[in-house]
Amino acid sequence: MSTDPPKKKTTPHYSDKTRRKAINMVLNFGHSCDSAGKAVGCNGSTVKRWLIAHFDAKKVIAPQEKAALRGGLKALIAYKQKKLIDILSIRFIDMRKKPSKEKCALIAKHSNKYPVQILCDALNVDRSTFSRYLNPRPNLTAQRLESLIAETKAIHREFRGTLSASRIFQTLRARGFKCSVATVYKICDELQIPRLPPKRANIDQVLRRLVSE
Repeated sequence: MSTDPPKKKTTPHYSDKTRRKAINMVLNFGHSCDSAGKAVGCNGSTVKRWLIAHFDAKKVIAPQEKAALRGGLKALIAYKQKKLIDILSIRFIDMRKKPSKEKCALIAKHSNKYPVQILCDALNVDRSTFSRYLNPRPNLTAQRLESLIAETKAIHREFRGTLSASRIFQTLRARGFKCSVATVYKICDELQIPRLPPKRANIDQVLRRLVSE
């Protein structure tokens, strides 16, 4: 049986540069304590202690910061984030009227510096819109339309061009395709397929015309 004394847990030592970086990320770049801690390699509670020590050592505090501090550290961070959103809104004021795609591209460009939610609020973009920009979903409507066009061409070849657009529509529905007659008519117009079958000649009319001649 080992008689060695239990090893004491050693507290990790962080340099002043690391502490300043974490504090700067929270106070000036809108990061939470957890995200700042993750960036420098520590947990969020450690960053909170650094922030408390920072303000304890600070001799002069701005009145707005002092008022926010009365609500606790969380209130101060919320105040700083709101202030940053206002600053970024002014900085990117020309981009606020641009299409969502351009605004999302700007958010992606600056996401390594500022939190994504801060940038989204500054540019008036929904977080879900930015998520769709990063991970675009396939356009199912376009895929269904392509398959519908391909099947229309196949039916036209199968029946050797004898079916009209209305009969092609009926055949598509019978084969399980969900489509409207207007969509099929539009496809057939592009493929130069007549919408309706040609009118059959009336035998009586033909006979009368022959007799009259």
